Amino acid sequence: MEQSGDLRRGGGHLPPGHEPGRQSRRVARGRPIGVAVLTVSVIALIGGAIALLATASHDKSPSGAHIGAAIFGAFALVMAVLLLYVLRRMRPRQARYLELRVEPVEVRRGDAVSVTLVISDAAKLGEKLELGLVCTEYYDVQKTVYTQNGTQKERITRTADAFATWNQPDRGQLQQTIRFTVPADAPFSYEGGTVSWAWHVSALDRRAHRTDSHRDVPIWVSP
Repeated sequence: MEQSGDLRRGGGHLPPGHEPGRQSRRVARGRPIGVAVLTVSVIALIGGAIALLATASHDKSPSGAHIGAAIFGAFALVMAVLLLYVLRRMRPRQARYLELRVEPVEVRRGDAVSVTLVISDAAKLGEKLELGLVCTEYYDVQKTVYTQNGTQKERITRTADAFATWNQPDRGQLQQTIRFTVPADAPFSYEGGTVSWAWHVSALDRRAHRTDSHRDVPIWVSP
């Protein structure tokens, strides 16, 4: 199963006191399965390549064994890169030199949220620092997958920004407070079976030619 969204790790996108819904639990369960399948594939392909190389000297066509081993090794490399990508998606790069203090973490639509950003090590900052209030929509769609037995339908959870507003903090201030207002007509926090809305405050440190780092604090928005 394909999933998107870096906050949905077993309820990690929710503040304390709120349980993940059916969609969130399904996405969280799907991630370890995908990692296990990719890991087993990498090990099997490497094992196949080693076996071919080990028997090449006894084979009537050593060059064929070497070609087969090279093919197995190439596929293993592709799978390993895909595995690293999935692991990175599951555990995004954390900006540990940034701290967010959010008050309150439970608000109603139309209320304000006060966010204090603390920079413990300004030397680690990238090219652009942003502080934002974001509502992410998670929605399920059907995807047609082609297999050796024909086609089948798979459920995929995709993401989109239902709301996002960003500010650029003063990099020279090691501590600063910014207030955000939740729009009165914005979606409220919801954990459903096929669609959900999750709110969070995010400090995003953008880096050229490198993975962006971030710090997130989930909040709960009531109607």
